[in-house]
Amino acid sequence: MSSLLKVSAADWKNKVYYCKAGYKPNEIKTAEWQKPQPQPPKLSSLVPSREVIHSQANAVLGCVISGFPPDNVTVSWKKAGSAQAGIVLPSTPRSNGTFETITYLSVPVQEWTKKQKYTCEVKHAPSGFSRQINMTYKDEICTDLTGEEGKEEQGQVDGDDNVLTVAAFAILFIISFLYSTFVNIVKVQE
Repeated sequence: MSSLLKVSAADWKNKVYYCKAGYKPNEIKTAEWQKPQPQPPKLSSLVPSREVIHSQANAVLGCVISGFPPDNVTVSWKKAGSAQAGIVLPSTPRSNGTFETITYLSVPVQEWTKKQKYTCEVKHAPSGFSRQINMTYKDEICTDLTGEEGKEEQGQVDGDDNVLTVAAFAILFIISFLYSTFVNIVKVQE
């Protein structure tokens, strides 16, 4: 069974809509919909450890962006202040009405280990959110979540975010491995 209700943009901004459905009177379920209020995203960084990049040609730096409605984020990457071309995956909706996405930047390991600062900047205009995550290679994983005026970003991590972070790291590791393998194959064929 499905149902569709079309509403004007003006009504969507100000009203709450309900849908009741069920086969028996004692099994009626009610669902509620309204325009989601803008919420700032939560950020988590993903940087490879020394052990991961030891045998790789590229290091994949990542940023998980989650918990934001509406789906409207802008991401930019920089290396020591100079713009870099990162990848932003399409946003996916979560069951709680928010969205999540992953962005990553692949850099040669030689560049990453020179300890230059890489920055992932995330903006979410509907909530007025603008933050940067600075990433620098160290012997240990090191990230610096800074926002305006050097304030630390206080991220709240729930179970879903932990699963997403682990999954994102696994995806980034696989991408890095496949890219390194491809580069090696191309070198061998030359």
